[in-house]
Amino acid sequence: MQSKDEVGLYSYTPSKSGIYRVIFTKAEDYQLNLGFYSYGNDLSSPIEQWMYVSTNKDIVHVCYSFPLTQGKTYYFKARTNSSSKNEYKMKLVYGSDSTTSKIGWVNLNNKWYFCNITGQFTDGGYWKDGELYWFNNDYTMLTGWLTLDNGQNWRYFDLGKGNMVKGWKQINGKWFFFDNNGLMVSGWKEINKTWYYFTSNGNMATGWQKIGGVWYYFNTSGAMATGWKAVGGKWYYFNTNGSMKTGWLLDGGNWYFLNYNDGDMVTGSKNIGGKVYNFNSSGICTNP
Repeated sequence: MQSKDEVGLYSYTPSKSGIYRVIFTKAEDYQLNLGFYSYGNDLSSPIEQWMYVSTNKDIVHVCYSFPLTQGKTYYFKARTNSSSKNEYKMKLVYGSDSTTSKIGWVNLNNKWYFCNITGQFTDGGYWKDGELYWFNNDYTMLTGWLTLDNGQNWRYFDLGKGNMVKGWKQINGKWFFFDNNGLMVSGWKEINKTWYYFTSNGNMATGWQKIGGVWYYFNTSGAMATGWKAVGGKWYYFNTNGSMKTGWLLDGGNWYFLNYNDGDMVTGSKNIGGKVYNFNSSGICTNP
């Protein structure tokens, strides 16, 4: 591998055949056009590709990729449209057998890029080994939250690997669920025959939740409660659809009564409709 902090004509003889690429690194904060020439073996028929570099600092771009044959000598030339070399600083890197110049993942200045088969750094969405990755317009890999439709749908890209998350994901201590398209779920969702509820922000609901004017209870795992459930030292009953039951309940051949106001199970004596009923410590009515 050869590299120089100036523009000029260079030669390189690759140690093995393969696809190689040129990387330009901009260190100044202004617009710059860069060009790359490949002259081949006989310094004739140069290949040229121009590109536009934005004003963002420390942006790295791939200008061109090309196949090289082991043992042959190639010549390369780079130039800018600037009239003064003092107006820019550029490093030309080419012909490396290291991971920094092969097609695939590239880590430069602690930022990840992906160089596709055309030799260009990727922006937008890119599928790799069945996983979707997303790259900003400066070609850096995006991580974290992303919306493509003004907040109507949200996706999340793993902070470590960068791939789009599907299924369960804990983010900042809260649980979220993403469908097979990577879209954040909100509202009701049945997962593995268990019902969950996700708020409009995508957070998995736990504890008491009033939804559509009806009370539900969700365990710490987020699973919707059904049947009998002790909460805060009191017993409640939740229907098969998860709604909290109030009033009389016949269960297992026994009658119970659940207060109309808060749904907790009655014990002791209670006047209901002008008649006093007695309930043992298990809530069973002894004089139905």
